[in-house]
Amino acid sequence: MGVRGSGELKIESEELKASKIILFFLQKVVQLYNFLHLCDAKRTIITYGGYFERFVATLSEKEIAKLKYIVSLLETTDRLPVKFIKYLRDEVYE
Repeated sequence: MGVRGSGELKIESEELKASKIILFFLQKVVQLYNFLHLCDAKRTIITYGGYFERFVATLSEKEIAKLKYIVSLLETTDRLPVKFIKYLRDEVYE
């Protein structure tokens, strides 16, 4: 068995540090990618039976603007207050 010189230990230590730094930055890139993907995610809003369309036809322009704002929140926001939406069952909301 040979004894390693101090120069070899320094090289291994520097290589280990560089590997740890690269691994750290790769983990951060993956986290950023996942975050951006989640931020870009949208829900699909499906209406049923023409009820929504008939309701919207009765609204004023100002009320339609408010409704569009709420629908955009439903599509993109992770958590919504109960005043905006009510859970019924199995991904069905009111």
